[in-house]
Amino acid sequence: MKTEPGLTAFFSNVQTYGMMTEDERQIADHSWVEYAPHPYQWMGDCKAQPTGLGLVSEGKEKTLGELGPYDEKNVKRYPMVWVNPVTGERAFMVHGICVRRAFLRSSETEEPRVVDDVAEIREWLKPIQERVLRPDYIMLPKVEEGDVVMWANYQVFHTAVDYPDHWGARTMHQANIGASQGPVGPVPIPSVS
Repeated sequence: MKTEPGLTAFFSNVQTYGMMTEDERQIADHSWVEYAPHPYQWMGDCKAQPTGLGLVSEGKEKTLGELGPYDEKNVKRYPMVWVNPVTGERAFMVHGICVRRAFLRSSETEEPRVVDDVAEIREWLKPIQERVLRPDYIMLPKVEEGDVVMWANYQVFHTAVDYPDHWGARTMHQANIGASQGPVGPVPIPSVS
């Protein structure tokens, strides 16, 4: 897909969820992930996939000891599927670059299989998430100085398109409105309830 450098690409994780098989949705609806403490420091030495979605598994993640102190209660554990509280739509919202552990199960009563091998987690995520990476499913709005772009962070992923260093800094101001509660999945998740 050809585009101008420096734009921001968006795609819908509601659409990603809709592209999943029944078996994949069954697992995703009942499973959750745990992100690394200080996730962007943890993965800071890692190489991104050429698509901008996910990381290459080269073992370059920092160890927990290298991250410095953190409070366990601040480690994020989220359902794989987030339900929009207004529309009821389901979105497959796993941030593959930050996942350190996955808890996989197919029902509320099943004991989860804990996966802490990030290469295995990424191998499972990649074919699911890359289905939506087709030109007809990607939005690349051209923005000019003064424009405002808004999106539903509970349903959409975004990534920056490469911007050559010799053009100078790519400037984009981002503002977030913090949620008063975390995302809710289709079923209660033990580690986030």
